[in-house]
Amino acid sequence: MKVPIISPEQLDKIHQANAANLIKKVKSGKTLNGEERRILEGMAGHDTETVTTSRLAEIFGINRKTLAQWRKEGKSVPDKVGGKEPLAEWRRWFEANPDAGHFDGKPSKSREELLAVKVAVEIDLLEIKRDRERGKLLPRAEVDELLIRIAMAMQSYLRRYEREIPALCLGLTLSQSTPLVKARTRELQDVLANTSSDFWNEHPEKD
Repeated sequence: MKVPIISPEQLDKIHQANAANLIKKVKSGKTLNGEERRILEGMAGHDTETVTTSRLAEIFGINRKTLAQWRKEGKSVPDKVGGKEPLAEWRRWFEANPDAGHFDGKPSKSREELLAVKVAVEIDLLEIKRDRERGKLLPRAEVDELLIRIAMAMQSYLRRYEREIPALCLGLTLSQSTPLVKARTRELQDVLANTSSDFWNEHPEKD
């Protein structure tokens, strides 16, 4: 498809029409968005007009740090003229880069960068889903259930031992009572191990 060629006169008429529409919008009491404000204020400048970086940032609704970052990264932004910013060149640059902007003083990500982030997040979510299906990841509620079962088993047996062990060891020597206490300790260890084993048997890991 052949792209139509616009003459300078036609382009000037387009700019004038845009300016007229924007002025009409302001007069009606409506607020211009950032892009409309950039276009209108850019049209107000002369081709040779230069402004400070602070004024440029104010006109186009961006952050000075953004401008510095763009230049640091080697973006094809207009060069300063006599230490100031060429307003007309910046206007044309913003018209050619409508997605330019900032967030917390940093340039906004390009469409390609945002798409890459989106794909990376989707991959992470798929990996999480796959790991859950394979039993490598468990919901927190189910892990909490295991911990509660272990805690309740410990509490039950320890309370029982508080009653049993003193009575069993009463009147016995240390060498006689030690095996009894060890037997109760191993009993509790077996209970906790079985509780954990039962839980993992209920949640097998799949290949």
